[in-house]
Amino acid sequence: MRVEKEVLRKQIERNLKVSFGKELGEAKDFEIYRALGQAVMENIADNWYDTGKLYEKQKQAFYLSAEFLMGRALGNNLINLGMLKEVQELFDELGIDYNKVEDAEEDSALGNGGLGRLAACFLDSLATLNLSGKGYGIRYRNGIFNQEFRDGYQIEKPETWLKYGDVWSVMRPDDEVIVTFGDGSVRAVPYDMPIIGYGTNNINTLRLWEAHSLVDLDLGKFNQQDYLHATQQKTLAEDISRVLYPNDSTDEGKKLRLKQQYFFVSASLQDIVKRYKKVHGNDFDKFAEFTAIQLNDTHPVIAIPELMRIFIDIEGISWEKAWSIVEKTFAYTNHTILAEALEKWWVGLYEQVVPRVYQITQGIDNQLRELLEQKFPGDKARQDRMRIINGNMIHMAWLAIYGSHKVNGVAALHTEILKNKELKDWYELYPEKFLNKTNGITQRRWLLQSNPQLASLITELIGDAWITDLSELKKLEAYLDDEKVLKRILDIKHEFFSNWIVASVYTSNFSNAYYSDRELHGWKESNNRWYWNAGENSDVLDQEADYIKQRISSFIFSDSNTKAQNPIVQLRLASYFQMIFDLSRHTIQYDHISPLIHRIEARSIDFDKVLNIVNPEENSEKVFFQKNVNVISLKNVNKDIKMLLPMLIAKVSYDLHREQENQDSIFNLIIDEAHNILSENSTIESEKWRDYRL
Repeated sequence: MRVEKEVLRKQIERNLKVSFGKELGEAKDFEIYRALGQAVMENIADNWYDTGKLYEKQKQAFYLSAEFLMGRALGNNLINLGMLKEVQELFDELGIDYNKVEDAEEDSALGNGGLGRLAACFLDSLATLNLSGKGYGIRYRNGIFNQEFRDGYQIEKPETWLKYGDVWSVMRPDDEVIVTFGDGSVRAVPYDMPIIGYGTNNINTLRLWEAHSLVDLDLGKFNQQDYLHATQQKTLAEDISRVLYPNDSTDEGKKLRLKQQYFFVSASLQDIVKRYKKVHGNDFDKFAEFTAIQLNDTHPVIAIPELMRIFIDIEGISWEKAWSIVEKTFAYTNHTILAEALEKWWVGLYEQVVPRVYQITQGIDNQLRELLEQKFPGDKARQDRMRIINGNMIHMAWLAIYGSHKVNGVAALHTEILKNKELKDWYELYPEKFLNKTNGITQRRWLLQSNPQLASLITELIGDAWITDLSELKKLEAYLDDEKVLKRILDIKHEFFSNWIVASVYTSNFSNAYYSDRELHGWKESNNRWYWNAGENSDVLDQEADYIKQRISSFIFSDSNTKAQNPIVQLRLASYFQMIFDLSRHTIQYDHISPLIHRIEARSIDFDKVLNIVNPEENSEKVFFQKNVNVISLKNVNKDIKMLLPMLIAKVSYDLHREQENQDSIFNLIIDEAHNILSENSTIESEKWRDYRL
């Protein structure tokens, strides 16, 4: 898409006046970002609308995922539209720093990691390949979280990407639906985000659902001055789409998670069925021919019984026909090889939250039971472990496999492990369902946008076809021994790394020299860069050495005979020295390693309060394991020491006992009230800690 710079400038100026009442010269970076985003949305509106109309009568793929880790949209959208160069040139002419404007965008952190990033990359690829694909998820008001470090500890704060709204989202109130739970109903309000394909007019859609109450205010309670309960229903409804992955260590947390999953699944399926009926009426015989639904992990698997509910209860389709359609419609992506990580729900909670869906899940389980009895007669153990409802737990992965026509892993090795180990029973039952789809990322965001210098060199060497066909990069093998090309790549790496950290980087232009793009104390300035050279700035190096000596002298040089032999002190020393060594070689960044250093310091201070470390040869009577019976109370120590000290005692005791020449003694470690060792309230622990403690 080409937009004249003058036209774009006028759009930005108009948007600034409309939204902020400001001229361009008065606007802040965030306001310019918003105005530019609005201009982009105006320019893509026709193509976005035309794409939707074009795909209405074609087969469509719908991607259901609890996560969409989309990342910042401005730079990616400008690249895909072919507008980035024009925008940067315009901003240079206007004296605006494009990088600062781009950085003003909040990251819509609607995902946790690979699962959410995969979903985002799939949508990008679908749009670029001109394929009809639509994503469905939750519009979390607060994404994963904002991270801070205090005294070596991670502090989690709400991530507030919607604090001032989102320029890339468009509310579609006409498509609002009602989602009903066992304890009431909520409104699901859709917001659409454009997914812009690279070098094409194709623009797909990511639809995210936001939860709202049916009534925002109980006016009677408000007039009675019961303000807390007057808005209680509003708060409870909005909690459903408030936070990505709420804490589920209690039943209330688990209930909220299940509500989240059913909320976006039910809303999405209602939307899909409505759009199908708009074109095909009530003839559902062709539903699977025009509808493909991909389940990204087990979070949206409740879609299988929910679509059955819609077909049977609302559309009046028989069970047999409904199941035939459902099985042809769904496909399931498995992300884990750990059986214990496959999602399961307790029957009582599931029935409480979605009672009708639970009844249908029971029907699906009974149907599977009959099949297993036919396929594996007499093998009761196999029949039981493959049941969807088993041991008062609903196994969502089993439901996904049984209710889908295809099941894929996300790497060749992963898929083979699934077939031969973790899902072996299911592979033997349905070998035709299993296939591999290797995870990937989009080179447009992670190379073309992230490293434009390297991308430009690659295009110069092999052309630009790699931007939409990553296999083209194999052509670079022709330059493996080309020293000029390799040197250019290294030069780009150094330049790009410098821009990334905005701090010191080694340069070969001077012997032992480093430079920085920002002012650093004691460094020499030249042409708006600051340099440090070992020969010219030795006094700065001496100052750093003195500072380091001061840091470590308090626990080395005073009382060195005891403190230097303390293994905790030795750990702190080793950490400091390793950090100094790595920093001197510029292989680490201090901001990244300092939280670990602070945490070691904090834990060693805690240990100093409860441990007196002595030489066992000189103070054998003081070492606890030399006595017949020792009692160690953890009553008055903090939570961290409750976790660490028992493990430390067990480790040290075992090692020392093993080293003894006389092995005729027996060592017993008795832990009273073991379930309370790691925390005051064991219900707040993760499953990982519980397993480790045992």
